[in-house]
Amino acid sequence: MMKKNKLKILSLGAVLFSIVSCQTNFDEQLQADAKTLQKKCPVMMDDITRWDSVSVLPGNTFRYSYTIVTSEKKDIDSSNLVKSLEPSFINQVKTEPSLARYRENNVTMSYSYKDKNGQSIATINISPKMYKD
Repeated sequence: MMKKNKLKILSLGAVLFSIVSCQTNFDEQLQADAKTLQKKCPVMMDDITRWDSVSVLPGNTFRYSYTIVTSEKKDIDSSNLVKSLEPSFINQVKTEPSLARYRENNVTMSYSYKDKNGQSIATINISPKMYKD
């Protein structure tokens, strides 16, 4: 009986170790992806938007940070910005082949916007619930 319990405990330990190990490996992949993408920054995406950085945040979140280089916060309707960008971000996360492993690992994709003075305008978070529905 004790032998069976030890075997169950060892098996459970092995399963838990593999789960933690897989998550650690994916966390390392996220960090490596961010480091690779960061080398491309900063870059102008269009006439008004500069892609500044990429980072991995706690809670399995991958963030892209942008600056709207032509405007100040007071001149930008942040709710309109979110309304106009969120649907395309959701679609991109749902359909982009290169984001498949992000979807499989329930990564929240975050898009942060600042004005030309560095003031926060809006952050759009695309959670797994949003892209898996």
